[in-house]
Amino acid sequence: MRSFSFTVKEKDYWIKYDFNAICDIEEVAGKPVQAIYNEQSMGFNAIRMLIWGGLKHADRGLTIQRTGIIIKDFLDEGGKIGDLTEKASQCLLYALHVETEESDGEGE
Repeated sequence: MRSFSFTVKEKDYWIKYDFNAICDIEEVAGKPVQAIYNEQSMGFNAIRMLIWGGLKHADRGLTIQRTGIIIKDFLDEGGKIGDLTEKASQCLLYALHVETEESDGEGE
């Protein structure tokens, strides 16, 4: 999956990981994305950071804190963090050129 969208407060947000997004995530985390991405131990800070990186292609000035508010609003509207994380993870793996069983070419 190359990208996906979700809607919060009637606004569509697209998650897509380009080269700059991955570099931004690594810069903030202080380590490679592959070291951050571990489904068994990914905490909320890592989830928020990965979502932030995926949203930055559309808004280079987006902050990590604003991303947390977007996620909070998504959850308040009935969204599930697991669904958001799973789709973002699929997009990130696509960007890193990691083949998964669920790779189906969906999205943008």
